[in-house]
Amino acid sequence: MTHNSTLKAAVVTSVFSIAAVVGFLFGPRHPYDPTLPIYLLGLYILLLIHTFLSVRCFSALIDPKDRRQWLVDFALVCAYLGLAWSITNEVFFWVWWVGLFFAATIKYVLLVGRLHYPTLLRRKLMADLAGLAFPFIYWLGGSSVITLLAPGAMTDGALQSETFQMGAFGIFALATAYYFFVRPLYVPDKMSAL
Repeated sequence: MTHNSTLKAAVVTSVFSIAAVVGFLFGPRHPYDPTLPIYLLGLYILLLIHTFLSVRCFSALIDPKDRRQWLVDFALVCAYLGLAWSITNEVFFWVWWVGLFFAATIKYVLLVGRLHYPTLLRRKLMADLAGLAFPFIYWLGGSSVITLLAPGAMTDGALQSETFQMGAFGIFALATAYYFFVRPLYVPDKMSAL
């Protein structure tokens, strides 16, 4: 990684961190549930770590003159700022999450055949598609997972919600650990370079 790519990653991550603080302090609270969903903050922090490593890795590999990447990066920044602003509102947070991972998937699809690191690109696309699917699994699978793991939790809405929220955070944390320590994602595969 170059010094410029590390600096760019640090600046981008710092801006998104500041945006999260602003969202945390002033963002919209859910009208029916004004409590702060702390697990969203945890997911955001893990996402910031991914963002730092991804920007550091890919900004050193992508042609800085590629205008299509500029447009997608603009969409990514908008989605990330929306995510930061909605860090206190679960519904808006997941909507922005989907937008962020949709834009990220488009970013790397546009690099297929143009970025000469096919292994890295394939793995990054798989990670982004999993990130895109994550809220849908959360929304659709939550009650059935809780029923299997803690049948009594279905009678207590607060326990159900809290259990599944922590489960969602745990799944994302495990995926993060996998991509950092087991099979590092943000390392260009020198063997696949053309």
